[in-house]
Amino acid sequence: MTLTVENGSGLAGADSYVSQADATTYHDGRGNTAWTDLSSDEMDAALRRATDYLGETYRPRWKGDRTSTTQALDWPRYNVERADIACALYASNAGPAEVVRACCEMALRAAKGPLTPDQGQAIKSVAAGSVNVTYADYSAATKSYPAIDGLLRPLLSGSAGGVAISKV
Repeated sequence: MTLTVENGSGLAGADSYVSQADATTYHDGRGNTAWTDLSSDEMDAALRRATDYLGETYRPRWKGDRTSTTQALDWPRYNVERADIACALYASNAGPAEVVRACCEMALRAAKGPLTPDQGQAIKSVAAGSVNVTYADYSAATKSYPAIDGLLRPLLSGSAGGVAISKV
C-alpha cells in the first residue's frame, strides 16, 4: 500500500508525516545505517507506526487546533505559538520540523519492534542463577522515549510527568 504523506493541507487519507525519501535523508545524515537496511515496505510500515504512536501519545497535549475536521492526522494545526520566536505562530499549512524529526526517530524504533507493547503484570523480581533483576516499586511499566518528548516539548501544552507546565 502506498504511503500517503501529509502535505500541509490536512489530507483525509494521510498516514505519515514523513516520506520514505525524507526519512532516508534524515537517517543518512545521522549515520543510522539500520534504516537503509530496511526494505521499502518495512520503511513505510515503520513510518505509519511512528505516526500512529505520535497521535496516540501526544494528541491530548498538542497546542492549537486541527485545521480541518476531516484531516486524518493531528497536524497541520493553527494557533500554535512558537517558543523560539516571540509573538510568532507555526505555519498552519505544514507540520513543524519537530514533528517530522520525531516521526523519523520513532520510525527507526518502530522498525525494531512495537512502540507500545502490550503490558502484563509488572515483574517484581527475576532470578536466574547468579543474575537477579528487581524493578523498583511504582516504576513505569511502559516504554518512554525522553528524546522524543524533548523534541516535541515546544508543541505540547498541559502537563508532563504529572507536573503542570505554565508559561510565565
